[in-house]
Amino acid sequence: MKRQLKVTSKHILRSPFQSLAAILVLTLTFFLSSSFILILAGSYSVAQYFSTRPQVIAFLKDSADETKISELKTSIQKLSGVSEVIFTSKNEALDKYRKQNEKDPLLLEMVTSDILPASLEVRSSDSEVLPNIAEILKNQDIVEEVSFHKDIVENLNKWSRAIKISGIILISSLIISSLCMVFIVIGMKIANRKAEIEIVRLLGGSGWQVISSFVYEGIIYGIIGGIIGWLLSWLTLLYTTPLILDFFGTIPVLPAPAWFLLGLLGAQILTGIFIGFFASLLAAKRFLR
Repeated sequence: MKRQLKVTSKHILRSPFQSLAAILVLTLTFFLSSSFILILAGSYSVAQYFSTRPQVIAFLKDSADETKISELKTSIQKLSGVSEVIFTSKNEALDKYRKQNEKDPLLLEMVTSDILPASLEVRSSDSEVLPNIAEILKNQDIVEEVSFHKDIVENLNKWSRAIKISGIILISSLIISSLCMVFIVIGMKIANRKAEIEIVRLLGGSGWQVISSFVYEGIIYGIIGGIIGWLLSWLTLLYTTPLILDFFGTIPVLPAPAWFLLGLLGAQILTGIFIGFFASLLAAKRFLR
C-alpha cells in the first residue's frame, strides 16, 4: 500500500499540469454542488418558517366587541385543519410594532394603539384548508380585511423545485465532465508509461499491481477536489452571511448546523472517491487492453 502511494505521488508530480486540470474540474463540480445544496437547504428553511407562521390573519373592525370576537374565534377553532387561533388586541399589536421598529424612533412617534387593528391569527398544518378559512373570515361582519400567506409558501416551493431541477441538471453535467476529465488524464498517463507497464507485466506483476497506482491517483484527485470544493463553498457562505441575514431579517435561514456542513463534506469526499475510482479504473482497463 505504501509503495503504491509513493508511486502514485511520483505520477502526480511528473505531470503536475494534467493533475491540476483534473483537480480544478473536480473542485468546480463540488463547489457548485455544495452551493446548490446549501441554497436548497436555505429555501427549505424559509418555506418551513412561513408554513409555521400565522397563515391567515383577519384584521378586525374597531366596532367589534369582545363577545363577537370570542364567538368567531371559537367557531374558527372548530374548523377541520385549524391548529391554533390567536387573538391580538390593539395594545398587543402596538407592543409588537414597537419591538419590530425599536431601532427607528421616527416610526414610533405617530403610531398609537387606536391606529392599529386587533386581529385573529389562524394557523393550520394543512394548507389545503386555508382558502376555505380565508373565505369564511372575509364574510364575517366584524372582519375588516384578511391577509392570506399561502401564495408565499407556494411561490417558495416553486422556486425550490426550479432550483432543485436546474441544480440536478447542472451537477449531473459537471459530474460527467469530471469523469471524462479524470478518464482522459489517467489515460494519458498510462499511455506515457506503457514501457514501464510492460516491464512490470514481464516481471510477473498482477493486473492490480499494474493499475493500482493509477486508481489511487484518481481517488486522490476526487478527495482533493471534494475538500477544496467544500472549503470554497463554506468560505463563500461565511462571506455572504451578513448579506443573507440582512436580506431575510428574522427568518432563520442561517447559521447552517455544523452536523449538516460536516455531513456535506463527508458526502462530497465519498462522491469524489467514487468518481476518481470509477473513472481511473475505466481508463486503466481501456488503455491496458
